Amino acid sequence: MQINNYRPRFEAVFLLFFVFLVSCLSRLVFIQFFRSSYLADLAKKQHNLYLELEPVRGTIYDTNLKPLAINLPAESLFASPNEIKDTDKEKIIERLVPLLNADENFLRERLFRKKSFVWLARKMTPQQAEAVRALKIKGLGLIKESKRTYPNSYLASHVIGFAGLDNTGLEGMELAFDKYLKGEVGWALFLRDARQRKLDIWEEMVLPKDGYDLILTIDEVLQYIAERELDKVFQSSHAKGACIVMMDPHTGAILALANRVRYSRS
Repeated sequence: MQINNYRPRFEAVFLLFFVFLVSCLSRLVFIQFFRSSYLADLAKKQHNLYLELEPVRGTIYDTNLKPLAINLPAESLFASPNEIKDTDKEKIIERLVPLLNADENFLRERLFRKKSFVWLARKMTPQQAEAVRALKIKGLGLIKESKRTYPNSYLASHVIGFAGLDNTGLEGMELAFDKYLKGEVGWALFLRDARQRKLDIWEEMVLPKDGYDLILTIDEVLQYIAERELDKVFQSSHAKGACIVMMDPHTGAILALANRVRYSRS
């Protein structure tokens, strides 16, 4: 009699486990054949970080191969907003504002984007980079880039021009020969660990192609002398504008070139 009393319960429990097992197997079959590609892509995004690799912009030399425009190493700060909790973002902003001397609203707008990669600061000073690195904040990372620098400051600035933050020429020779100086951007897929930290292991990589160097006919010493004398005449005569050109009489090569303009504020 006791066995007969327990039999319906046993059958009910067995049926319950059987239904549960069938539902699990059905779910696994569905995932394997219908959701596998989606889940594989999702896992790949979580464990891979896509980064652009910036090429080194070509150096501009004078006729004696003295550098007039060069690139120096610099580090840029990026964030992965999707990996940072909203409750932590405000704390991160408070810590970064004084270090980066950045606008609070700018950082907030960047960090609250629904993206896996945003720039927070480009080409920081070494002191800023070290201060950010010391914070060890999850979701923030540093990328090595290069910053355009002009060793002689304003010397030949009207001729050389300048390049922007992304190493694109905006004026002068920097703009005129930008397609040769800039180079080609590369990219890499870096692996990340379970804590979303970038590992120094890349899955795929296309190396950047550095830009070509440019050699001018300008002579640095003669350019300095020409600008010095031009400034004397410009200031003493209170001229509205002045220009000086120094040429090689045999080849016509421009050895020095400068101009000064006085702008009216009226």
